[in-house]
Amino acid sequence: MVKIDIIGKSNTLSKKEISKLIQDIFLKLDKVLESTIEIKFVSQREMKKLNFKYRKTDTPTDVMSFPQTIIPGKEQILGTIVICEKYSKKVDGTTEELIKHGVLHLLGFDHETNRDEWAKVAKIISHIML
Repeated sequence: MVKIDIIGKSNTLSKKEISKLIQDIFLKLDKVLESTIEIKFVSQREMKKLNFKYRKTDTPTDVMSFPQTIIPGKEQILGTIVICEKYSKKVDGTTEELIKHGVLHLLGFDHETNRDEWAKVAKIISHIML
């Protein structure tokens, strides 16, 4: 089972809804992991700083994912998904879509390097609803 740590507050989803969504994604993809996923909700200002620091882009973005290295003998932390809900509204994104997107990145899928594989797994989880 995946443990969810939430930092900040979603304007659209409860912690229970976020946890259910992530558990459903793992079930749909047949992934069984004993690990933690951190979801962090940030302002546009904070997201802009992160986007610049890690991607050298001086604008906010809607979602960023930071996979973690798994260290034997330590708590298994799959990674952190950072979400800016305010910015996502500007680009017509929903929090559910951002979480799905972030989880796929944490699981090692990448739409920039392997579009076909990304499209395949994204389709599998596209019908998950709260």
